Amino acid sequence: MSLFNPPPPLIERLLRWTLPDELKDPILGDLAEEFQQRHLSNSSKAHSWYIRQALKTSNQFIWHTKRGFVMFSLSIVVFTAVSLMAFWFGSEDFGLFIDIPSLLLIFPPALFFALAATSVKDMKNGLKSLINDELDLSQLELTHAKQFFDVMGNSALSMGFFTTFIGAIAMASHISADAFNQVFGPAFAVCVLVLMYSFGLKTLCYVAAQKIQYKRNCAE
Repeated sequence: MSLFNPPPPLIERLLRWTLPDELKDPILGDLAEEFQQRHLSNSSKAHSWYIRQALKTSNQFIWHTKRGFVMFSLSIVVFTAVSLMAFWFGSEDFGLFIDIPSLLLIFPPALFFALAATSVKDMKNGLKSLINDELDLSQLELTHAKQFFDVMGNSALSMGFFTTFIGAIAMASHISADAFNQVFGPAFAVCVLVLMYSFGLKTLCYVAAQKIQYKRNCAE
């Protein structure tokens, strides 16, 4: 009696994720059966064959079942690439645009404000809606998921302005006239980094909220 040899788990999960619900069982079953037969003669070739077939099949269906997720992911990639290009044109030292305290002033408070206004369930539904286009949520659940991203984006923007004002007040109060030329530039750069991070998070949340709004419109 031969033992069951499971197909490569990661590639099988990818295939299951991209296939339409009505085709998951038949396609996965056929591939698994063929994999078992090939595995008896040559296990390495069986794995290579399964990976090729799974990737080919996933490529055929991903634009139909996960188009929204793919486009959302591409938009993040483009946004990141454009931002990095702007950083590079602004200065070859990328370290100038990275400040951990500024990140902590924006991301955690924005997340906590969004959770306080909505719930953890709404956050999970929102994230799932961005990943799974076939997720079946009610109009009320979609509304709450969109509200999570709206609150998070607006909170990030408010925190950005608020902390920038604090930084500006601190600079105006502590920079002497004699040291103004040497100190103001670096201090101002750190001050506006908070605002940059807040606009970046606001942009991502806005796109996420509009994607969920689009799903709401399609469901009506």
